[in-house]
Amino acid sequence: MDKSQKIVGCTLLLLVMFASVMSAGCLRDFEDNSQLEIANVDISSDKIRSSYVDLNVTTEIKSRFADSDNVSLLLKVYDKDTGFLDMQRDVFIGSVENGETVFIPIEISLLKEGGYRMEVQLLEDDQKKRSRRLDISNLDSLTPDVADIGIEIGDVDFIVKGVVDSKVELQADIYLSNEGRDRSGDYRVLVKARERDASLLADKAWTNTGSILPETTKIISVGLTVPKNYNYIVDVIIWDNDTIIKRGESEIQLSPETVLDKDTVVQKKVINAEDFEEILVEEVSEESAEEELPGFTILFALALILSVVVIHRRR
Repeated sequence: MDKSQKIVGCTLLLLVMFASVMSAGCLRDFEDNSQLEIANVDISSDKIRSSYVDLNVTTEIKSRFADSDNVSLLLKVYDKDTGFLDMQRDVFIGSVENGETVFIPIEISLLKEGGYRMEVQLLEDDQKKRSRRLDISNLDSLTPDVADIGIEIGDVDFIVKGVVDSKVELQADIYLSNEGRDRSGDYRVLVKARERDASLLADKAWTNTGSILPETTKIISVGLTVPKNYNYIVDVIIWDNDTIIKRGESEIQLSPETVLDKDTVVQKKVINAEDFEEILVEEVSEESAEEELPGFTILFALALILSVVVIHRRR
């Protein structure tokens, strides 16, 4: 075989290979007769919590040349380390008209640990026509949204429940307002009393916020026992799992100070905590009140009779 024959043979071989590739591509295009395409996929964070992040996955779908029926979208999320399917969500879209663009949002919640591989599949008649893959990582670097819980710490009232020896038993009533749009979650609350000057911790107690309706205020109460004749800062700390998401503080003075003049020393004002102790007053019933009235009436009648007798004798 001479050189020219070899060149012709190689040329024919290349033409055959090119034709087979082109025909295979045409065949795939012919089989994949969908008029839809995934134009874009946007991922945004709706809410970042201490352990989870709420994501919004919005897929932009465009239609070309003809209408499409029985359209649906399938979202699959895989663990990047194990390859296991972590979750999936599907949305039925229905019909998409020619030239129409639709945006399909899907909300998911993922742990902030590890990474994920996400696949968006576009289906027609339950057959996959288009797909788009995305990788998600470094979710643990996102800072929690501490202001998005909707709960605000308002006033704190203190009631003296009792005084025993050198200790004062207090009840702290904490006003919590939900200024968000939705019902709040149930969070843990740490209430601690620390001495104002030395910051020594006198007592602490745990409670829960409970679920609070939007635009409403709820009062939660905790008991604290502190040494009397000191001033305290009361910290109110709201926790979401192991993360502090809201702080507030109030002050209670069991040993107030009065400044007489800026050039003089501070004079301490003695407060007797027993004076503020909550005392239960028994209500007088109507029956007991009625029982007392006849006795008073009889005495008044006797006095009236005696006065009449005295007047009569004088006449």
